[in-house]
Amino acid sequence: MAEYWKHNNNNKIEFSVSFTKFRLFEECEFKYALQTYGTWSEGLCVKKEDRNEVLCLKRLNTMDTILGTVIHDAIAEIASLPNPTPYCVPDNIYEYLYNDYNERLTIAKHNTYTVLNGARTSADKLYLKEIYFKEDRDTVTKKYEKVIEKLKRIANNLPKSLSYQDILEVGVKILLSDKTVGENKFPNFRYQGDIVYAKVDFLYEIPQSNNLILVDWKTGEKDTVKDKEQLLLYAIYLAESKYRGDYSKVNGIFYVNEYLLENKRFTYFLNDNDIEKFKEDFQIKVDKLKAKNKSVEDNIPLDIGHFKKAEDENVCRLCLYKAICAKY
Repeated sequence: MAEYWKHNNNNKIEFSVSFTKFRLFEECEFKYALQTYGTWSEGLCVKKEDRNEVLCLKRLNTMDTILGTVIHDAIAEIASLPNPTPYCVPDNIYEYLYNDYNERLTIAKHNTYTVLNGARTSADKLYLKEIYFKEDRDTVTKKYEKVIEKLKRIANNLPKSLSYQDILEVGVKILLSDKTVGENKFPNFRYQGDIVYAKVDFLYEIPQSNNLILVDWKTGEKDTVKDKEQLLLYAIYLAESKYRGDYSKVNGIFYVNEYLLENKRFTYFLNDNDIEKFKEDFQIKVDKLKAKNKSVEDNIPLDIGHFKKAEDENVCRLCLYKAICAKY
């Protein structure tokens, strides 16, 4: 039997927010509730067997999400190399990404088969949605081919990215990346007393100009409105965690979304009005999440019936929690 978090006051997990939680809540409140609280014995009033199932489901990755992780990790690793020059060439980038992706995919498949045979899931292991739900071989093969095609496009586009070119330059100072975060896989800060999770892909400084550039690598389709909002969250993260609440420090930063599939780049300069407007919208979103809690202090949610289900069939069709959703 799989293990699950047992929420109690002796092991209290504080209320927290993130851009991912906001998106989940907007997409489907029910899905947000299961993803956030579905493994806890207190609050939602979800059956024990469903809590066990949620624990496994929330740890599943798709073939596509594994690719996104591989690319982000690869850029951080390449940028940290003493001599990254070989990775200015698309063929070398492709080989690096291809080998890493297939290695992780093999591990994820193996881990998933062990779970299907009765083993417990583990938070530090990869599991694959396509194997867990026993998709047929042809479907999995077609998905794999699509992912490899994306990988090829990104390998070809990466050397054209101005941000990628920057971070491979000698003398460029990398201030934040997956490599600088170290053991803290989930960077966070406190804002208005609440924990906010925010993970910056890259922040670097060009010594000749002293320009600071914050980059968010995008490996999927672009959503310029949402993607800019994410950059605004990073601005608050920097102001609160790096500059002790001095927002004047974050106005001069170049904020960049790099869309690696399309080889497109959007650069933003954020002013005081942008940040103040975002703060207002941000607090509204936080309050909406808090309104679904019986106790914010103890982080205990309302009964599952208080969370609306999505009405968009496209959202439901792709949802991991369809079988559980049908029971409530």
